[in-house]
Amino acid sequence: PRDVRHGGRHAKLQVLNIDVDKIHSLHTIDESAQFRQLLDYPALAQLAIDPPLQSIDKSPASEKTVGQGQHAITMRGPRLFRAAVRRLESAVNAALTENELTVPAVSWFLFHQANGRLLEKVRERLGVTSERTESVIERYGNTSSSSLPITLDTAIRAGKIKPHDLVLMATIGGGLTWGTALMRW
Repeated sequence: PRDVRHGGRHAKLQVLNIDVDKIHSLHTIDESAQFRQLLDYPALAQLAIDPPLQSIDKSPASEKTVGQGQHAITMRGPRLFRAAVRRLESAVNAALTENELTVPAVSWFLFHQANGRLLEKVRERLGVTSERTESVIERYGNTSSSSLPITLDTAIRAGKIKPHDLVLMATIGGGLTWGTALMRW
């Protein structure tokens, strides 16, 4: 670990020394164009920008616009949930296909920890047993982009991931971006 300064605070940074030869594949996909379909943000309707949220100053907050709810972001939860499940499933399957693998060949599947229902649904659709996944959502909640590193760290510290295990990690984030990493530990 080394000392770093972040946001005016000191923190310890642990850098993993990973042998790049152990990485089988990395994928990242960005479907920001679908972002508007999964979030309602009335103030952005006037903006001709893509992706949204680059500039909101064209519709500044006022008592009137706030009272009309123009500055509240509302997720279209069911649609976003379905999209996340489909994207994670297809991303995992693409990584497996590219590497000529099947689900049984992978030792561990680690997923973004958005919520327990998402984890269960993706696991179920892929046919992955709960013994080959790690869940920290109950303990930490949704930690956003930190969830996959926290999940990986938890599994390593618990001694679950062993040398030579094949680990497939899959994540999804805001704006409908997602990615996978398949590596031999």
